Amino acid sequence: MSKTKIRFQKAILNVDFYREGKKFIAYSNPLDLSTCGNSFEEAKKRFGELVSVFFQEITEMGTLEEFLMESGRGKFTNALP
Repeated sequence: MSKTKIRFQKAILNVDFYREGKKFIAYSNPLDLSTCGNSFEEAKKRFGELVSVFFQEITEMGTLEEFLMESGRGKFTNALP
């Protein structure tokens, strides 16, 4: 297992990568999201796309703040350098 941080605008997200057989699994516990790929790079790319779609959808549904509060994240107020 390796851990990678993926930067999304103003947040850093911890993502765990596992190898299961010939597949690479990307999983983020804080978001409870996962995806897979045939290579580490593919799993990483697909996870980035998944997170983008996830935040786009919850923003469009108007539930972003609710999600952040329920997950214990609150509002993101600290900008990264």
